[in-house]
Amino acid sequence: PRGLIDTNCWGTLNLLRSFPNARFINISSSAVNDIKSIYGETKQFAESVSSLHDDSVNIRLYNVFGERRSLDYGAVLTNFIKSKRQGETPIIYGDGKQSRDFTYVADVVENIRDIMLSSKTGLIHLGYGDSMSVIELLESVYGREPQYIQAHKRDFEIVDSCAPYPMPIVLYGREK
Repeated sequence: PRGLIDTNCWGTLNLLRSFPNARFINISSSAVNDIKSIYGETKQFAESVSSLHDDSVNIRLYNVFGERRSLDYGAVLTNFIKSKRQGETPIIYGDGKQSRDFTYVADVVENIRDIMLSSKTGLIHLGYGDSMSVIELLESVYGREPQYIQAHKRDFEIVDSCAPYPMPIVLYGREK
């Protein structure tokens, strides 16, 4: 918890104090939608204090995935890929019906760039507005009806995480 508080709370406050006239982009998390952890609490705090800044925008990300993500990151997708590469049986916490809005990193980067260059303020959700269950994700990595270890649901597990509306996706200069 101390590292999260130092980074997300004190770090945000220090940046806002150090650059009072700058445009402030706070990268937040979908964990704020259903707070069940100290991580979600600290991200909520950062959103609250940055929203007091005149020229700020809070950007909530939804399960970002893509190239160069360390397999030690600990997210569900990287855990499944790591298990498959190592020939291990993957673990699903709870019943596997939890859903996530998996968002491709290149789309997130492009949208953040556009937001930075705009005059938008407030809160922006960056996700597709579409989700898949953990079981569906496992099947996309391992194939149909994969074997897995079913572990107890974790207290901090968010049941459904999906952006409330889809982000614009631009392909070759036009919206998809």
